[in-house]
Parts: sequence; structure tokens; C-alpha cells
Amino acid sequence: MTFPHAPCVLLNLDVMDATGEQQVGLEHDIYKVRLDSRGSRIDTQRETQRGHQKAKALHSALNNTVDASYCGSCYGGTPPNPGSKCCNTCEDVRRAYTLVGWGFSNPDNFEQCVREHWKENIAKQAKEGCMMHGSLTVNKVAGNFHIMAGQSTLYNNMHIRALYSYMPKNYDFSHTINHLSFGNQYESMVNPLDGATKVAPLRDLRYQYFLKVVGTEINYTSKPKLITNQYSVTEHVKKMESMFMSGIDAGKTQYMLVGVYG
Repeated sequence: MTFPHAPCVLLNLDVMDATGEQQVGLEHDIYKVRLDSRGSRIDTQRETQRGHQKAKALHSALNNTVDASYCGSCYGGTPPNPGSKCCNTCEDVRRAYTLVGWGFSNPDNFEQCVREHWKENIAKQAKEGCMMHGSLTVNKVAGNFHIMAGQSTLYNNMHIRALYSYMPKNYDFSHTINHLSFGNQYESMVNPLDGATKVAPLRDLRYQYFLKVVGTEINYTSKPKLITNQYSVTEHVKKMESMFMSGIDAGKTQYMLVGVYG
């Protein structure tokens, strides 16, 4: 899927189903490609070189500000790196908070994030777009997967997304579904959502695609049978009102359920 007006840093994929299983902020086999304001892929080689330079700068900063035995605090979160109790980077702290379901509302509260100028780096991506691709495994029960803006959190047993003040705000959920299928492909297979494009006139829209997936068996005379799936789809678009809550995290936090649901 391509989102021309929503940066990768803002988007996350969640999966949940009728059994109660939830996959929040799914990253395994899911890839994000940053796009510039013209929709072109950002030069990954150049970005890699910049990444190496930033890594060297970060390593140098760590050496200049902490000793070799430095072990950064996870501030009560679950250490994200196996075999380590430390959170030495801002991303480590963010992941530690995500693992226990806490909101990462103000990076300036964490010395790792201040040292890395994390908020400033997020702000630089505000005008970018994103292409997400990959695959995921789901149970054969009713459920949904959705791409939404912000960080997943639980509030009064509700699964919602938090948009914190440091996150990019000038985005919308215009999108193109380049390809969506369930299972193996076969010649002449029709995937109804392939190439579907939506242009969002408003930011606060929730696009829903209701899919009915049907198991399909293709029998050939000269090769093994193919077991796959086909689907049909109906669509719905709804404007969502955002809400502001206090007391969950410091300051006012905006919570929204906009995004793309399948």
C-alpha cells in the first residue's frame, strides 16, 4: 500500500481477531519505504550512508557523555533487547514502553532521546509519504488488520491510537492498494482491491474494507492442485471525531481511530 501524504514514522500495522489474539505494531515481514513529497523513493543508499554517519555520531556522543559501563534506564518499561536490562537509545526506551502498553508521550523526558535529538529527527519526516509492503499470517477466524497513525495503547479496555504532540500532523489517509491477496496466486486470478485508490478530502477519515475470504481449490490435469483463497469486498468511509484525554500521560493527548481497515 502507498500513502503519499503520511510518513512512515507515523504509520503502524495492528492485527486482531475473534480469538482475542492481538499483534500490535507488527514489524515481522512488514517493510516501510520512505517516499519524498513527489512520491519517489528516498535514496536508500544515501540514507544508509547518513545512517552510518548518524550511528558514528551517536556512538561518539555516547563515548563523550557516558563511560563504557553505561546502562541506560528503561524507566520502568520492559527491556527490549534479549540478554540486556539496558535501554541505551531512544528507540530502546520507546520499545520498552510499547512492550508494557505505556504511552510514549514526551521523548524529552528521557535523556537518551534528548541526546539523540529524536523529536527533531521525527519532525524532518513530516512531509514524506510511505509505501508499506510485506506479508502477515492470520488465523482462519473473523478479525481485522488496520494501518493507523500513532501509537497503539489500551484505555478502559479499548484498543485505540494515540497521536502525541511531537508526531507529524499534516497528513491524510489517501492511499493506493497496490496489491492484496490471501494465499498463493494463480493465472487469471482477480484480486478486487489491486490498484484501488482513494483520495482523502479530510484528514479524519476511516476507510473500511469488509472482506469475505473463501477457500479455493484449483485442480490441474498436468500439475498438483493449488489450494488458495479468493475474496470479495465492500467499502465504507466514515469521518471520525477525535477526542482529547488527560491523565493518561502528561499533557493533552489526541486519540483517533482513523486509518485503513481490512
